[in-house]
Amino acid sequence: MAEQKVSGIVWNAETKKLESSNQFNQVWQINKINETFQETHSVEGQSLIMLYKLSLIMQNICLVLRGAGLSAIQIGIPLKFFVALKPGSSSEFISFADSFYTTEDEETYTSTEGCLSIVNDNKLVFFDVPRYKNIEVVGKSLCLDQGIQLSPESLKAEGFFASVLQHEIDHQKMIDISKIGTL
Repeated sequence: MAEQKVSGIVWNAETKKLESSNQFNQVWQINKINETFQETHSVEGQSLIMLYKLSLIMQNICLVLRGAGLSAIQIGIPLKFFVALKPGSSSEFISFADSFYTTEDEETYTSTEGCLSIVNDNKLVFFDVPRYKNIEVVGKSLCLDQGIQLSPESLKAEGFFASVLQHEIDHQKMIDISKIGTL
């Protein structure tokens, strides 16, 4: 794949905010979670326009790399923010912030998962990961109803979609599948 560059957003470590930039970010070469960061931060206080731009960049990365989801930490932005493909869609995403998941039952299964952060020779490495079959995600959804807004939302999910959501929320907690799964 030819190198592609995306301009517009950088993380300011001093202010802990997203900022516009005239420099290009090389966010396409995702090798692993940026180990510089020890934690992720709430989106509280972030510009909604910048979050929307970040969401579009992340969605584009998912489409190009054929990913089902992407967390901001994977591209070096330590925010509790992720995008995920909607069930049954090949191009429509949800964008969630400051979220967590719960389960009504303890029923689990083994999900075989790859991660855009874990590649070997430009190929995904797959892990068997224990996941809950049914979850509820609670957080803030980035919406475009009447302008850009973060709206409280809860979302029930099952099966593959539930695994994707758990995977992305785990990234927000600095947990990747290599820590909780087996090759």
